[in-house]
Amino acid sequence: MALHKALADKFRSWRRYFVIAGGILIYLPIGVPWYFGNLATYINSYYHSRVPSETDLVDPQWIFSAFFIAFSLAIIASGYISNRYGPRPTIIAALFVHSGATFLSFYAIQHSMTALILTFGAVGGVGAGLAYGPPLPVVIKWMPRRVGLASGALMTGFGGGAIFYNELVTFFINPDNIRPDVKGSRTTYFSQPELLARIPELFLALGVLTVVLQISGVLLLREPKEGDEIEEVELQEVKPIVLSQQNGDSTPQQTNKAGVVNQGLTADVTSQGLTTTDSAGDNNPSTGT
Repeated sequence: MALHKALADKFRSWRRYFVIAGGILIYLPIGVPWYFGNLATYINSYYHSRVPSETDLVDPQWIFSAFFIAFSLAIIASGYISNRYGPRPTIIAALFVHSGATFLSFYAIQHSMTALILTFGAVGGVGAGLAYGPPLPVVIKWMPRRVGLASGALMTGFGGGAIFYNELVTFFINPDNIRPDVKGSRTTYFSQPELLARIPELFLALGVLTVVLQISGVLLLREPKEGDEIEEVELQEVKPIVLSQQNGDSTPQQTNKAGVVNQGLTADVTSQGLTTTDSAGDNNPSTGT
């Protein structure tokens, strides 16, 4: 029993760090922009292999643009939805949208570039934006004294996911690190059939990974409840400054706890130096230069 209680107390004291870890897991799959540059090369090669070489292809960067536009708009909506329904339901909804768009991209890429722009770009951006907003305020509630540390640690999932996903894309599609072998007018392309066949399958792998990571994150992320150990914030007393009208002049005064107004000091600058005048009219010289 003593060991169980000690472990339970230790878990409560470390709970805030598990919450941060949950937020990082939620952010990892939505960092699409940071690994899309690597993925775009393979997408371009896939379409280049399916059409005549003289055909002008749609630039894959439109996927990036559609993602960011939808992502930015969805962040605004995520705040409203999270306030109304709670962080967890919002993230779960985002999970369905984002992972669903990623799974559908398996079919979209085989249909057309426009279909891929709509699924992986626009719809995927909506799912990522909905998942972006809720974790941060939850983490801040657990660590109100170290907001910068908490938010900075959380953001490592969003930006740092590029390290993991870039390696994943290359490992899945091009494990032998084959170089592109077809020179086009603007860039070079891959033409190896076994490599190109793995490109649509990558979206299935990304969809599964999104589900696993974000479900794990949702299980770890929750708002503090009664009995949880959170950081205490020491609030400093703030004394209001009021202005009173004395002899036609506005003089700053300070009110103390008892509601008594303390007359402030006014400063007179003379050619000889600086003197202060209190409410009684007495001059107190101070050192001037």
